[in-house]
Amino acid sequence: MKDENLQQALSAWEELSQTPETIIAYHSRLKYMIDEVAKLEDAKYHAQQEGIEKGIEKGIKAVAKNMIASGYDNEQIMQLTSLTVEEVLQLRTEIEVE
Repeated sequence: MKDENLQQALSAWEELSQTPETIIAYHSRLKYMIDEVAKLEDAKYHAQQEGIEKGIEKGIKAVAKNMIASGYDNEQIMQLTSLTVEEVLQLRTEIEVE
């Protein structure tokens, strides 16, 4: 119990003995660290979203290739996948090369 009281007393003493400059420096450093964590979290979120979007796009193109192989025409593929005519024609070219 004495150790806990002593720690609280030392902590209070440290807080009270700080100069305005050290308090400002401490808060500035703390704000910087919080901002850096926020930047990293934001970058992580955007990277995940980009990965999800690329995965969805890849999946749609795989479905479109299967539709081409099954004999669907360009209009049907465009209607069901929301791909452009250029994208469908590109996929048809890729299938021919394979």
